[in-house]
Amino acid sequence: MNQIDAAVALTTTDDLQNETPEGGYGAPRSWTIEPKVGMQVQKYGRTTGHTKGRITGLNATIDVGYAAGTARFEDQIVISGNGFSAGGDSGSLIVSDGLLLADKRPVGLLFAGTGSSTLANPIDLVLDRFNVKIDGN
Repeated sequence: MNQIDAAVALTTTDDLQNETPEGGYGAPRSWTIEPKVGMQVQKYGRTTGHTKGRITGLNATIDVGYAAGTARFEDQIVISGNGFSAGGDSGSLIVSDGLLLADKRPVGLLFAGTGSSTLANPIDLVLDRFNVKIDGN
């Protein structure tokens, strides 16, 4: 059973920034927040840009189709929102959409979706697996 679909890369440039492009939510915070059903979230994706949705499921077990076959994932986050994600948005950081200290806190990493639902790996699983941190504001 799988829990994450993620990758990390080592860069050699100093030209990287830690915030979304103009029109996005800006820079994420460095500390994560535990996902909760009903939580409002946002992300900036390559295809759909800045979108908002709501967590509608936790600890989901889902089968995802890939070119090489089907993989089953457990403990996933389900997000609903009209047009929250589309093909090409995979890898987008999903952050909370709240007030003050609850705003822009990393929640999940987008890895799959359908027209009406988006699937995300819980961000703490991803960070722990790769032993990395988020360079927030």
